[in-house]
Amino acid sequence: SIGKRIKQLRLSLGFSQLEFAKKAEMSVGGICEIEKGIRGLTNTTIMRICKSFNVSPSWLLTGEEESITARSPTAEHATENLVSLPILGNVPAGYPITPIEQVEGYFSLPQNQIKDPKAFILKVQGASMEPDIYENDLIVVSPLRKTEIKGTGDLAVIRCGSGEVAIKYIHKEKRGIILSSRNPKYPPQLIAGDQTLEIIGRVILKIHFYHI
Repeated sequence: SIGKRIKQLRLSLGFSQLEFAKKAEMSVGGICEIEKGIRGLTNTTIMRICKSFNVSPSWLLTGEEESITARSPTAEHATENLVSLPILGNVPAGYPITPIEQVEGYFSLPQNQIKDPKAFILKVQGASMEPDIYENDLIVVSPLRKTEIKGTGDLAVIRCGSGEVAIKYIHKEKRGIILSSRNPKYPPQLIAGDQTLEIIGRVILKIHFYHI
């Protein structure tokens, strides 16, 4: 998690929580809560930590790349090659409901992880995708046409004929399209051939640290 990576970074530098907090211009209590995973980070705080401690946003967010400290001595690299995506509101991970569609803000991510310039971010509500996706997690969505979904377990944001939106795994069968959840408490839904289903986009990235 991002909290564990921040603790790993702090310990590797030999800093106490007080020393780390001072350099990052944060409170000691805030650092403690972040490391324990009970407090999330704003985009501004993420970039401040990256710049203060010379680490890569990609490493801090996902842990999939080396930190900048391990490969470059310059802090400027920490903020380069980022793309700012709009947060368009909420998407239910449960039974479909009418979504909130408005720009709530913007979030920066490493450009090498976002291939689609039209991608956008949604905040997840509900528990149907646990343990894959939790409430208040962020998902990055790449808009696409229905024909681009292969139907072999793609995770997508869908809109039903009534205009309601949800995030579901999609499976194509002869009798129609099956919309399934990760949580077994939520039964699969069958969308028959005569029912309307719009594929808004495919989920290309999940961010499991955004808790507010």
